[in-house]
Amino acid sequence: MDGVALTRRLREIVPTSKKMVIISAYLTSSAVDWVKSIHPDSSSLCFVGRLNPGDLISGASELGSLRQILDYGWTLKYLSNLHAKIYLLDDYELFVGSANLTSNGLKLSGAGNIEAVLEKVAEEKDLIFIRKIIDSATAI
Repeated sequence: MDGVALTRRLREIVPTSKKMVIISAYLTSSAVDWVKSIHPDSSSLCFVGRLNPGDLISGASELGSLRQILDYGWTLKYLSNLHAKIYLLDDYELFVGSANLTSNGLKLSGAGNIEAVLEKVAEEKDLIFIRKIIDSATAI
C-alpha cells in the first residue's frame, strides 16, 4: 500500500486500539497532531525516533513534535542509528515500510512522498524485534 492507503487504514483501526508503537526515523508536528486526532485518549502510545540534531536542524524531524508527544503523556525514545518505519497496534496489526510519521510520509497534505508499506499480522518474531528496538532506545 502507499502512504494514502496507510493513512486510510490507520484512520480505520487506530481509534479502537489500546496500545500503539510507532517507530519512525522522522517525526513531525502535523503527523503527531494527526495521531492525536484519531486517537484522542492517551492509551499506551510509544514513539521511537532517530532525533539526531541534524534531522531537527534540517526539518526532517521537528522539535515541536517531541514536545507534543511528551505533553500528551506518551512515551518518547530515541535511537541515533534508527532508519526503520514500523507501526504496531495492539501487538497484532503491523505495518512495515518506508513511511515516516511525517506529513509527507502519510500524505497528510500536498503531494507527499511515494511510499510502500506492507500490512500483516504480527508474529512473535516481529514482536521480539520491535521490543529489541524499544529496549535499546533511550527514553526522553
